[in-house]
Amino acid sequence: MVCPNCGAENPGDSRFCNQCGSLLNRTCAACGKPLAENARFCNYCGAPVRASAAAQVNVRSTAPASGRKGAAGVLGIVGSGCAMLGALLALIFVFLIGTAVTGSAEELSGIPVSIAANSLYDYFGDAYRTIEALLEQASVYPGYYPTALYVSVVFGTIAAAAALASTVVLFLLALIRFVRNLCKKTDKRADGLALAAFLSYLACTMLFLSAERIFLSVDTQISSGQIGGIADVSVNAQTALNSTTVAGICTGAVCLFAWLVCTVTAGILKNGLRTALVRRILSIAAAAFCIAVLCILTAGTVQFGMNESESVYLTYSLLITAGFAPALQMTGSIVGGLGLASVPDELVPVTGRIMGLTIAGFAAQLIFTGAFIWLLCRLFCTAADGRKRGLLLPGILTAAAAMLAGILGAVTANAMTELLELASSGYGDALESNVTNAVLACVFAGAALIVLIVQKALGMRPAADVPAAETPFPAPGSVREQKEAGNSEQESAPETKQNDPQS
Repeated sequence: MVCPNCGAENPGDSRFCNQCGSLLNRTCAACGKPLAENARFCNYCGAPVRASAAAQVNVRSTAPASGRKGAAGVLGIVGSGCAMLGALLALIFVFLIGTAVTGSAEELSGIPVSIAANSLYDYFGDAYRTIEALLEQASVYPGYYPTALYVSVVFGTIAAAAALASTVVLFLLALIRFVRNLCKKTDKRADGLALAAFLSYLACTMLFLSAERIFLSVDTQISSGQIGGIADVSVNAQTALNSTTVAGICTGAVCLFAWLVCTVTAGILKNGLRTALVRRILSIAAAAFCIAVLCILTAGTVQFGMNESESVYLTYSLLITAGFAPALQMTGSIVGGLGLASVPDELVPVTGRIMGLTIAGFAAQLIFTGAFIWLLCRLFCTAADGRKRGLLLPGILTAAAAMLAGILGAVTANAMTELLELASSGYGDALESNVTNAVLACVFAGAALIVLIVQKALGMRPAADVPAAETPFPAPGSVREQKEAGNSEQESAPETKQNDPQS
């Protein structure tokens, strides 16, 4: 039962609100039957309705609280508007997703991977035509070469399609919910769906970047005794999100922050600062760890490099950080660059292993993206209203997928160094895999999971008086709680009948 004064939820057989004390069900003092709101006489026994002194005192005592509830309601409306604005920005900018190249990629000659700026739409046509042009230029190549190129482009196509489909669908659902709420056709708010639309845009944009992400750093230091100085030659190039995409993420994040501030302030006005404070703090901490994992996985977990001194005068270092798609593309280019009609027998095991590892790694990132949207939506809604939600299941799925992607990235990097050692003589022996990003991804994913386990272990009961922002992922047990509330209401009915003088 919803209180008409403050909007708090109450059990079905309640007479007074458990938050503001307002009278919920007016009943006849003589027979106990329910009364209409403006009734002067009872419909069942005809007794005159007399105002209760306790109710009058309650109305006077809750007048200041009503003012706070009104301010909280206004903040709730403003917060919903901010959430919808963030979803709208996500809908607009999702069609403008693209990457840019920073640094001097032209100077990095001899690296078997291309660094180019691409948009979302390139993966629905131009990327495949580029591969066809490359194959036409090559006179002889093994079958692994085109397979590796096409599979790596498929990664980008999946990321592009996921970004468009998920963001558009979630925005339309949020818009329908928002309009129905404004028309008083539903009490459910659109905050959760709007939040999911923006998070989908964010996560799928980073997934798209990971399908193109490559960072190359070459540092050469030459020391000449004759010149008497040291000459440093450093060349760096990487793919990153273009300025339009960054602007979309930043403006949407501002709307998300405004929604969070409005919703938290409304909750404080209704229920006080200390209500579910620990749960809110832990939710913010877990969200921060998950966002850190998303950034690390996007930066790439396939890392390998070389540090060697060819002489006392020359020191050469190389660092390559790539996502799974560029790693597979690089493998295909190395094999295709051999100029053979088939893959040499000694390279077949390692090339097949790299193919399987990159496909599995991208699949793990795809699972992580879906779980990330699910978990972050619940975490932010919990941080906003303080209600208890089922966070452990999506948290386990998110952490497991992130750790798997990190481990697969480290193993892929080791396989890449093995491939270069077999395919190239000279510098191949000096290459070593790097596990920095892979370890960081596992550490932050584990930290997020630990926070969620601690939150679960605290066992804090949800505050029944705090209305939750509607999310597209209802917490497990919510249906069971509704059934239990219905059963308690049915059990209380016979007791009311026994106390009825007319029965």
